[in-house]
Amino acid sequence: MFKKILRESITKIIEDTRLIRLSFLVTFCHFVSIVYLIVWNVNNLLTYRYEKWIPMSKALEYILNWSQDNNMTIAIIIVVAIIFLWYSLLYPIWEAAMIHYLNGEWQRTWKVIWKWINDFFVMFEFDAMLFSFGLFTFLITTLRMYMLYIIDNTFIVILIIIWWIAVFLAIVLWSYAKFIIVLEWKTVFESIKRSASLTIMNFWTTIKFVVIQLFLTIRFLINAIVIMWIPFLIVYIAIWFNIIESKVIWYVVAISVIILIFLMAYINAIIEAFFMTYRYKVYKWITEETDK
Repeated sequence: MFKKILRESITKIIEDTRLIRLSFLVTFCHFVSIVYLIVWNVNNLLTYRYEKWIPMSKALEYILNWSQDNNMTIAIIIVVAIIFLWYSLLYPIWEAAMIHYLNGEWQRTWKVIWKWINDFFVMFEFDAMLFSFGLFTFLITTLRMYMLYIIDNTFIVILIIIWWIAVFLAIVLWSYAKFIIVLEWKTVFESIKRSASLTIMNFWTTIKFVVIQLFLTIRFLINAIVIMWIPFLIVYIAIWFNIIESKVIWYVVAISVIILIFLMAYINAIIEAFFMTYRYKVYKWITEETDK
């Protein structure tokens, strides 16, 4: 059954281009925010702990000066505001839209989105709760502790281990909570309880999925960091050769950033579409087997 669901999920994302487009809309601003936070923290780690890079604040200073010189400040503020609103307010609606889409309800994307606006607050509440137990939050906080030289403390290490156990349990036990919220119209705590129950009854099936998801997520984040470092490398070389004030350099940096962000966001959308499809199919199979 595991391999069958895996094959069906791969076939789904290959054949259904609309699902990929919807996934891109769902994850784009979320992806941009994550990449920014990762690059910011890794850059600070290299700069302040190892003194091997240029401070991010200096790069941002050049960007702000460039935007002021080219009357682009307002445009940048608008873009940042859109990303923030999309990430914080619209992301739960888009996620639920994907679940409804996979469930075959109203295959037209905009109708799917409109249907789920009514339950925005339940999904928003769950995402807020999930934030503290998210893998990304754990990794960024741990990196931050390492940068501040407090991770060597035994007590802090114990807390990190306990936190990691809680994160892993949340990833495993809450695997089906969003599908339960959207498709079964349950509250946050009811969905968590039912998800944990389904997970325990189908433990190894869920574990296999979680392990694959963790592996691919970490691998993608590493690849994204490596690729997104190209613009910073260009800036570093420009500073080294004292040509950073050249407008040509900044146009090269801006174009490369835009191209890389959209490229990585699209690849991320494909991965997220696969995981959403896979989780949905596992959820449907588990609930059908449980109800028999």
